[in-house]
Amino acid sequence: MQLFLIKFVLIISTLFCFMQSTSRASTSIDDPQNTSDLVSQVTAAIQGADSLMMSNISSPGVANITFNEAYFNYVDSVLYLADTVQRRGRLFHSELNQPVYQALQSLSSAVSMYGHDLASQNIIQRNSTIRTLTTGSAIVRAQSAWANNQNYPGKREAFEWTS
Repeated sequence: MQLFLIKFVLIISTLFCFMQSTSRASTSIDDPQNTSDLVSQVTAAIQGADSLMMSNISSPGVANITFNEAYFNYVDSVLYLADTVQRRGRLFHSELNQPVYQALQSLSSAVSMYGHDLASQNIIQRNSTIRTLTTGSAIVRAQSAWANNQNYPGKREAFEWTS
C-alpha cells in the first residue's frame, strides 16, 4: 500500500509540474526566461521525485514492485518536452541560449540519475533503461539547438555543393 502511495504521489507531482509549467509558459510566451524556467521546473520535479523515492525505498516494510508503465509515461513526457524545446531552439527566438542550454544540461543529469536510481533498486526493468538512454539522447539533441552563445537559433547546417 505504501509503495502504491509513493507511485501515485510521483505521478501526480510530475503531471502537476508539467501542467503548471505549460500553463505558465502559455501566459508568458515572450518572457525571455520562458523555456529555461520550464525546463528547470521539470528538472526540480524529477529531482524531487528521485529524492522522495530514495528516502521511501529504505523504509522498512516496503514491498519491491516495478512500475514500468508509469516510467514509460514519464519518459514519453520528457521526450515530448525535449522535442518541443529542440524545435523552439531551431526557430527564431528572443531568449538567450545559454540559460536554456544549462537547464537542459541539468535536466539530462536529473533524468539519468533518476533512471539509474530506479534501475539500481530494481523498480524498473532493464528494458526501461533503454528508454532512459533514448531520453538522454533526445535532450542532447535539444541542447545542440541551443548551443550558440548568442541569441540566435541553433547551429545551421552548411550545404556543400559538389560538381
